[in-house]
Amino acid sequence: WDTNPAKYRLRERIQKTFTSSNFANETGLTVWAPSSFISQSKYHCALAKCKFHISTIGMPGEIDLVGTRYYEVLASGKAVLFAEREGPESILAYQTSGWVENRELVKFSCVDELIERLTFFKRHPGKAARIASAAMLWSANKTWDNVALDVVEGITQSLYQRSQ
Repeated sequence: WDTNPAKYRLRERIQKTFTSSNFANETGLTVWAPSSFISQSKYHCALAKCKFHISTIGMPGEIDLVGTRYYEVLASGKAVLFAEREGPESILAYQTSGWVENRELVKFSCVDELIERLTFFKRHPGKAARIASAAMLWSANKTWDNVALDVVEGITQSLYQRSQ
């Protein structure tokens, strides 16, 4: 866990809460978080087994990272992505993604809200499965080639508008 609060606003609190000795007993949730980098094959195995993936925004106020792992989780059709809700200091991390909250992913603002939402979706696996399926359908057109074409189209439109 990189828990530097300057980079990850909620990660240290999430880590302390989820690794406490009584967390699993109190919530019925089990957490696996590697303490070091894992191989790609282990990552794929973990993604195939998990029901939820929790992610936090990196470097708020500078560059809010929406990493490639988001797209991998969404494309898996196996897990619901729980993503930290962007704060007022965020720089539009999610605004160009096209994701709709509670359709392709679930957002949280604090640790208590994260636990509440995880618990809800654990108790309602059909609702979690619908979100995972919607995310997989959304991601079908988000290949590297399609994203590159979107960027080229955006640049072309911008250049055309400037020339007018």
